[in-house]
Amino acid sequence: MQKEAITNDDIAVYVKAYTGSERLKNSFDYYRAFLQSANQNLSHTNKLAIPILAIGAEFGQGMNMGIAMQKIAVNNVQSASIANCGHYIPEEQPEELLKLIIPFLESDNNK
Repeated sequence: MQKEAITNDDIAVYVKAYTGSERLKNSFDYYRAFLQSANQNLSHTNKLAIPILAIGAEFGQGMNMGIAMQKIAVNNVQSASIANCGHYIPEEQPEELLKLIIPFLESDNNK
C-alpha cells in the first residue's frame, strides 16, 4: 500500500465533501441502498456484451473484480490486479493504472 499517496490536502477535500448533515446523509444512503441495489442487479438477466477491464488492487479486491465481471459478461473481460496498492488505486498507483487503461481504450475491441 502507498500510505503517503493520500495527503493532508486530499483528506481536507474528503472532509469538505462530507461536511454537513445533508452530505453525510447522502454518503450513508449509498450504503443503505445496498440490499435494494443487489435485488435490482439480480433482476437483470442479460449479460454485458461490451469489452470490460476489471482492475483490482493487491491489498484490496485483487482479481475478484475480474471474477465478478466474468459472471455478468458474455465474454471479453480483461482482469488485472495492481501490485503494492490498496483501496485507492488512482491515488496510490496512477502510473500503473494508466498502463492498463490507455491500451484498453486504444484497443480495436473498443472501437
